[in-house]
Amino acid sequence: MTEKIVKDIRSGMDNALLMKKYMLSERGLNKIFRKLLNYEAMTPDELSPRVASYADLDSLDYLRELSLKELVCLVPIYEEDSKHLRGSVCELTETTIGVTGLGAAIGDIRKFVIPADEFFSVSAFSFDAICRWVQEGNESTESVAAYEITDISNENYQGLKQLIRLIKLPD
Repeated sequence: MTEKIVKDIRSGMDNALLMKKYMLSERGLNKIFRKLLNYEAMTPDELSPRVASYADLDSLDYLRELSLKELVCLVPIYEEDSKHLRGSVCELTETTIGVTGLGAAIGDIRKFVIPADEFFSVSAFSFDAICRWVQEGNESTESVAAYEITDISNENYQGLKQLIRLIKLPD
């Protein structure tokens, strides 16, 4: 995927099209930009026109000190009884999940479904999670909620692990 996005950026594809093509939020796109710089796949000169300032690339630590795995794309998520209200998974480990686009409060207990089968060769899976913290958004950023996975079946856990392998950025 790295080669494809670099090719698209260098061909002049604008940020809106990149976000649409790779199912990224603005924050996700900025994380991609930061990773491309860290791995020296692109230069600051190539990416600086795409962000408000080069310094913004260094201030994109939205999920506090949690060591969640950054994703290369957004993955849809919804509560089991509200399939029509979808958010996005923005960070993921085997025990923790970052979610945007769904309201949350600390202590909320949710039964989430990740319909991974809509985009990947991984079955949809579900799990219970409790909200551990919320970072409110503003006019330029979405709110983010961090959940601890509290209950997941072995079969769903295997699906989670497979999804993580498919979509996370390398450390």
